[in-house]
Amino acid sequence: MGKHRKGVASDLTSIIFEQGASITASKKLMVEDHFAMMFAVWTPESTDGLRAILESDEVTKRMGTALQVAVLDGQQAAAAAEATTSQRRLKLNCPQRPGIVLAITELLKDHNCKMSSVDAEAYEKASEIWFTLECIVDVPAGVDPDRVASDLHFWSSAHDAQVIFDKWLKPHFTPLSHA
Repeated sequence: MGKHRKGVASDLTSIIFEQGASITASKKLMVEDHFAMMFAVWTPESTDGLRAILESDEVTKRMGTALQVAVLDGQQAAAAAEATTSQRRLKLNCPQRPGIVLAITELLKDHNCKMSSVDAEAYEKASEIWFTLECIVDVPAGVDPDRVASDLHFWSSAHDAQVIFDKWLKPHFTPLSHA
């Protein structure tokens, strides 16, 4: 993450490609003139070489910011995906009030659910500030998604909100194991 400049995504993807690696998933977020990007990268062999290059002074200078590299355990991600019975899309649209995000995250935490791929923004509607939150919710095995939905809809009836909590048809990326 850092101050945005034209070509930052192109430069990073070029560096990854030059090392024989491939981007399998990505997210980029812009807030004013700053950005944050996350990439999942497949490497044909050990991640050590790619990691050393991405964390090098040369790449830091080229990118204009230091990169943080974390090696993820694909087996752990696959086990977590198997334990998850369903993913739901949560979309909340309501008048802006302090504590909305906290209330929703606490409600989901109480059900042992996890949020990912979160987008939120505020906008003006009829001279009032409104808030939209959209995310993917992992509902673990043994948790009733209808009960979570019911609790979320309580929030909507109490706060003039629109809440959608439906099945997510696009599952998260699950890395392939190496043969």
